Amino acid sequence: MNPFAFSLLLILSPLVFQIILGTRSLLNKTRWHLDRIATFTIILEVVFIFIGIQLIAIDAEKQAIHCGMPQAALVFFGIFILGVLVITIGIQQWIRAYRAKKNKDSF
Repeated sequence: MNPFAFSLLLILSPLVFQIILGTRSLLNKTRWHLDRIATFTIILEVVFIFIGIQLIAIDAEKQAIHCGMPQAALVFFGIFILGVLVITIGIQQWIRAYRAKKNKDSF
């Protein structure tokens, strides 16, 4: 598999993880709390950005490419996905707070 494509999939995986496990946490179908899942995915996203950059740098070195544009593209894509991840976490936190308030008001 192309290292650039693998790096992109690697960077997208924490977002998918957050959406799936965050939703399961909101539905109380998992033992993990939403805060723990959010912290784990943000750390994982930063680590995967670093790993992806290193993979592309190694591949570029093997091909004798001296341009840093693929690494720069991956950094900007990673920052964009990190922003989307933070927005997703914010929405999930808002849903959790809304449900807690709704349950508190109903009693």
